[in-house]
Amino acid sequence: LQHLNISHNELTDLSYVKAFIGILTLNISYNNISTKDFDHLTQLKTLKTLAIKGNPIMSIHVARLVLLAKFMHKSRMVSVDGTEPSSSEQARIRQLTKRYGDDIDRWPFAQS
Repeated sequence: LQHLNISHNELTDLSYVKAFIGILTLNISYNNISTKDFDHLTQLKTLKTLAIKGNPIMSIHVARLVLLAKFMHKSRMVSVDGTEPSSSEQARIRQLTKRYGDDIDRWPFAQS
């Protein structure tokens, strides 16, 4: 399985996605994901493209930045909702890492 579209299913958490080893593209858009527990997504070592728009979590201003930071800290770049991480997002993540450390979950604005 390399591509999976499970959008529009009223899913509420991400714990199940770690089972999709080898997946390249994952569409979990328009569900009810409201937690910032992105660690399950970063366990998908082959993931290149993620669609996550339309979930309550993505309405939080810093959610995309936190998600991108989780991937960057694992030395990976993932396209999120059709957009590669911009150079300014990458620079901001480096600044925040320098200021707050590598544990993104401890960044003041990244806490649930």
